[in-house]
Amino acid sequence: MFTPKDIENFNKIYHLVKTNGYTLEGAKKALKSKQTVNDSKESTNSSQQLTEALENNDSLVQKLEEIKQKLIRLKNQ
Repeated sequence: MFTPKDIENFNKIYHLVKTNGYTLEGAKKALKSKQTVNDSKESTNSSQQLTEALENNDSLVQKLEEIKQKLIRLKNQ
């Protein structure tokens, strides 16, 4: 099973890679070099950013579904 700390670390890595454009190796180095103060701030922001990312994903999926339906209609015409 994953511990809460494991989940927190995953969220940090996800944020660095997906939001900030880090590579996995770059995220690893960034996590090693960050100070404890930055980690606590990032942890607080991480859950908020994860929520925002999920909302953005839902919006994107909805837009893609609309495009898919339009393409299907064009194909059938």
